[in-house]
Amino acid sequence: MTTRPVPLAHDETLRAMAAAIYASIWFDDVSLSFERAERRRTSEYRRAVGAAQQAMAAASRVREREKRQLPLL
Repeated sequence: MTTRPVPLAHDETLRAMAAAIYASIWFDDVSLSFERAERRRTSEYRRAVGAAQQAMAAASRVREREKRQLPLL
């Protein structure tokens, strides 16, 4: 059984990141716009969403690490 990705309409930051990744990686290879790929849940769309989720998680880890660092005196 495969799980379908959650629609990104509620998370504009994640959606914008996924759209940017989609456009920058598959702009020559894909004839579908991001919106159409999103509606059809294409493999390119799902991979762009996964990359955006990984990027957001990495950025969150960096922010947490920066919060824990002591300020320089």
